[in-house]
Amino acid sequence: MLDTVPYAPSSVALVRRRLVAGLAGQVPDEVLDDAALVVSELVANAVRHGAPLEGNALQVGWDVGRWCVRLSVVDGGRGPRGGIPDVGLDSEGGRGLFLVDALSGSWGVQSLDSWGSRVWAELPFLVCA
Repeated sequence: MLDTVPYAPSSVALVRRRLVAGLAGQVPDEVLDDAALVVSELVANAVRHGAPLEGNALQVGWDVGRWCVRLSVVDGGRGPRGGIPDVGLDSEGGRGLFLVDALSGSWGVQSLDSWGSRVWAELPFLVCA
């Protein structure tokens, strides 16, 4: 699923609701909860630290594969550089990428030439015992 949403803080809740509705019944509940949190962090980071795409928008997408759900957010900025920021325990913010890293099997940033970047995360949902 690919969706265009406004480049605005209100899009965090909008995307979260759409993702939960779109993935319900397709992935285990615990993965759905983690995916909702990760996509919320990715959208919040794009709005807080990125730049809008043409039309003052973001692109958000998710796909359910055989082994994982893949999330992505595209904005007009450069994307996070240098990995996870070093944030102190008493800091009020800055833990979003820690959560993304902890809940995802993998995540990364893809440069989209001169017009933006895609931050993606994959959350596995098949665990072999």
